[in-house]
Amino acid sequence: MIVFEVFLNGRSVGRAGAKDLGVPSTHISGVGMLGPSAKGKGPKDRDLHLSVGGLTSRKRPPDEHVSWLSVHRLKVGDEVRVRIVESARADKPNSRKKADRKPPPLPEKQRFEFARDLYYKLRSKYERRGLTTASTRTRARAARAGNAGR
Repeated sequence: MIVFEVFLNGRSVGRAGAKDLGVPSTHISGVGMLGPSAKGKGPKDRDLHLSVGGLTSRKRPPDEHVSWLSVHRLKVGDEVRVRIVESARADKPNSRKKADRKPPPLPEKQRFEFARDLYYKLRSKYERRGLTTASTRTRARAARAGNAGR
């Protein structure tokens, strides 16, 4: 299996990998006043972090978000090294959280705009085939006959 060996200032942070891991990740991120023209009050107005984690990719759900190192604070001068190796051994993650497979529902306005745009995009395709007109006539006949809700 693929394993990320992560080192911080020469010391091992961990060997991130698992037999069911589909998305390994090592992130270094910085937020705040990172350059002289960036907004902020000075060099103390910034955050630098290291995270090591991933997402399983199992044949049978549920998948999990796994973490070996969660948001470790870094400072200027720190050295992070990642070595990618094939190995039969990795460290167990420090945390696991069930991955939610379905996206959160869209707000009503976004759903409406999506439906409207899709309607206008596909309308001519289905009107040419008579599909929308026929289904509209069928509904109108049913309404006149008193079968509208059945």
